[in-house]
Amino acid sequence: MVIGRLDQSRHAWRMDYLHKNYTTKQNHDPADILEGYAYARRLTRNKFRLVQELTNQDIEPRKIWNAITEQNPENKFVLNDIHNARQEISHYNYLIYWSLQK
Repeated sequence: MVIGRLDQSRHAWRMDYLHKNYTTKQNHDPADILEGYAYARRLTRNKFRLVQELTNQDIEPRKIWNAITEQNPENKFVLNDIHNARQEISHYNYLIYWSLQK
């Protein structure tokens, strides 16, 4: 395990290793299924724009997910990722609306 600490005397970050044996092999194999990892499931800019366009057309999240899946069958997205993107879009639209009201 690695811990980063700010070294005040040098004004630089210092890395401390809890296990000094750097050649230690991982205690597990790499994951075969990436759906559980948010990093692998994140939306690209193009896919986010597609979600935004379909959301503005009042398309249901399940249908948006189906459209993205048809374009790229290997995608790792889950329906919750579409819901999160729609929530972010809604929040952004809300901020724009109220900034124009002032």
